[in-house]
Parts: sequence; structure tokens; C-alpha cells
Amino acid sequence: NSSGEVHGSPERNHSSSEASGFPEHSDEASKVRVDNTSSIEGDGFRGPGGNSISEAGRCPVDQDSSSGSSSEADRFPVDKSSSSSGADNTSSSSSSSSPTSSNDRDIARDDFGDTTVHSSMYANVRTNLPKEVMAFPDHPFPAELPSYLGHREVLAYLCGYADKFDVVTHVRLNTRVTDVRPIHDDVIAKCGRVVHSVGDSADVTSHGSDDVGCAIGPKWCVTVVTKGDGGGGGRCAEEVHVFDSVLVCNGHFSVPILPGVCGIEHFAGQALHSHNYRTCAQFAAKSVVVVGCGPSGQDIALDIAREARHVVISASREKWIRCDVPSNVEMRDCIDYVDDDGAVVFADSGDKCLPDVIVFCTGYAFSFPFLHPSCGVAVDNQRCVRPLYQHLVHAVFPTMFFVGIPYTVSEFPLIDRQVHFIKAILDGRHPLPSSEEMCEWQVQDLASRKAEGIPLKYAH
Repeated sequence: NSSGEVHGSPERNHSSSEASGFPEHSDEASKVRVDNTSSIEGDGFRGPGGNSISEAGRCPVDQDSSSGSSSEADRFPVDKSSSSSGADNTSSSSSSSSPTSSNDRDIARDDFGDTTVHSSMYANVRTNLPKEVMAFPDHPFPAELPSYLGHREVLAYLCGYADKFDVVTHVRLNTRVTDVRPIHDDVIAKCGRVVHSVGDSADVTSHGSDDVGCAIGPKWCVTVVTKGDGGGGGRCAEEVHVFDSVLVCNGHFSVPILPGVCGIEHFAGQALHSHNYRTCAQFAAKSVVVVGCGPSGQDIALDIAREARHVVISASREKWIRCDVPSNVEMRDCIDYVDDDGAVVFADSGDKCLPDVIVFCTGYAFSFPFLHPSCGVAVDNQRCVRPLYQHLVHAVFPTMFFVGIPYTVSEFPLIDRQVHFIKAILDGRHPLPSSEEMCEWQVQDLASRKAEGIPLKYAH
């Protein structure tokens, strides 16, 4: 995950805020803004200091472009007492999937000392790609499995991959990456010490040559904190390592994107992001509005419909489901605003409904809280990472790579090809263009997408 811990997750889908069910608001004053110290808990949203605002249904995410300066684990802790606190945009479940089991409360939770790792997994999630196109080229899925897999089957596949290639012996588990920065004049690597420009120092372990940089880019100073054994939360001293290259592989389904909604402060029910969806049981006999009709919005809405009294899927009309849906599921247009009485008002007709719950299936933002500003990485519109060449190579510091950034792909085969490409770059078999040319590549790529009417949020 984003803090350097190791997780396996199913093939993800490509849900995004484009199908969010909200029109674009030009009036910034209409957007609900809450400080980034807010967090999402199992029963809704909690504001700074842990004060519950779940009944107000407020959206605790600043919609401005972000470079990911805060930790997802800090921003979105899990209420461990809750059994239904999360959701996933990583894959899509079948509405006929089996009922949830008694241990579903443990889905997507992994205690890391005093920190809970909160992924976006939910009980009935299934892949929305068949296994036949999902596999790593050198590790097929077992032939006897069905084409569309549950999350436990995908986890078993990833564990099998790790065993086959002895991956775990090369992984530092229970270790949080807290800072990554390029080594330049402000960082001196000499005689077993690393001295940062801010004046602090720490012992260093070097994993490469003694040079400050290699032929194509700088070396990297990586600061980590390792937790004590047994999950007791014991904090070890920080360690500083120097590496020739850094591959950023933290995924992008941890930090929810929440749209600005005029009047949302008047909503008195429960509001949550799909990140916090776990099972449909908590929605029994309730009226629910699901915002967004991407793969996760469709999937979660149909899952909720098994228990809910009534489910409304709110999205722009071109995103509507074009096949039969359960009798208690209704398609409606984007939400225009929330009225003073707490009712949701739809843009197409002005009709109102007063749901018990709103579930935002509105996608996730890229976030790299461990990257020091000197890395020069920016995230525009929460979804466009720059400067990237071929959606992979840091265009200014080409010894840093961002693996798995593209959305509309079969993820495991893509990652395999990307890593082979990275190896060819690092061993000199594939020379890169100049930094100027690589930066210009992204400028031209974004311009061509804009010319085709593709929003910036689909930059990758």
C-alpha cells in the first residue's frame, strides 16, 4: 500500500468520478470542504478530532488538486468495532454471489502494530475481467477455477505467485516507508552516513554503488520505520537506505474522491464512500442512493439491493445500466443538490427522494504521501500524475518509476511488461529520450486526449 506495506488485491475495475452522478459545479462555494485531517469510519464520516459527522453526511475531502501529502492510514482509519466499513473499486462482484460469511468483518483489515491497514475490499467482490486475460504471463490461474473470481481466489493466486518466485524473501514486511527523496547536493552520502539538508541524520545502508547517481538519474534516499514483532506496536528507530532506483507500486484505491454537493450539510442520514462498504446486511429495509454507475457503482448497488427496500442509482444518463435490474432498483439522473429538508433533488426532473443512506461510488485519487517535495511529483485533478513518460518513467528523475498507473487495462499483464521495460532501462538495453523530450511526450499525450474530449481525470 501507499506506506510501503505489501498487499495483494484482485484485478481492479475502472470506476471513476466521471460516472459519479454529479454534474460539474463551477461555483466553488457550493462544494463542501473539510480539512484533510478528517477520516472515514465504518458508520460514516468523522471530522477532525474524531467528532462524528456521519449524520450530517459531509464529504471530508478537499477537491483541489493534491500531491498526496498526507498518509491514507492517518486520513482514513478504520473503526475496528464496525463490521461493515468499506468498499472496493478493484473488481466487480456478481449479484448472485454467495451470502457473506461470519468472518466478513475481517475483510480488508490487517493490523500493522498500532495502525490498521484499510483497503477497499468487500465481501462479495468478484473480478470484472475473466481470469483468462488477468494472469501474469509466467503464472496462469488454475484451469479449474471459474472465469470470474472471488477475492479469496485472487489472493490465493497472488500468494502462489509469491511462493513460486520466492518473492517474500525480498520483501521487508511490517515496514512503513516514510520518506523518499533524490540524492543531490542537499543530501551527502559518504562514509556510512546520510545527512539531510534539514539538519537531521541517521545511519544509512547503501544497496548500490558509491556514486551519488547512476548514468540515467539520481540515487534515492529512502527512510523507513519497522514495527516490532507480534503486532505490539513497538516502534523501532528510523532506518535510512540508499538505492539506485525506486519503483512506486502503492496502487490507487485507498484515498476516496468525494464530489462537491450543494446542500449536502442538510442530509441527515448516513453517508459513506464505497471504500467503506463491506456487506449489504447493514442496508436491510433501507432506502439507498448509490452515486455513480461505473463498475463499482453498479456492483455495489446490485449487492445492496438484495437487502435494501429501494435503491436509486444516480448517474448521467449515458452511464445508465441498459439491462434488466431487480424490481427495487431505479436509475435516476445526477443529483442536482440536497434541499434544506435533507431530500436529494435530481437534475433531470427536480424530483426528490429522502434516502436513509447515500453511498458515493465516485472513485479514488492518486496519493504518494511518502514522496518528498524534492521528488517533483504532482497530481493534477487527483488523477493525473506528472511528470511521467509512457505513464511509467519519472521524466526528470528517470531512476524512479510508477508501476500500475493506467486504469483501463488488464493489470497483472501490464505490470509484468512494465517491469521488463524498467529492467531494460536500468541495464542500458533501452536508452531513454532526454528529460525535455520525455516531459514533452506527456504534454502531447494530454493534449491529444483533450482534443478527443477526454477529461484530465482519464489522463492514464
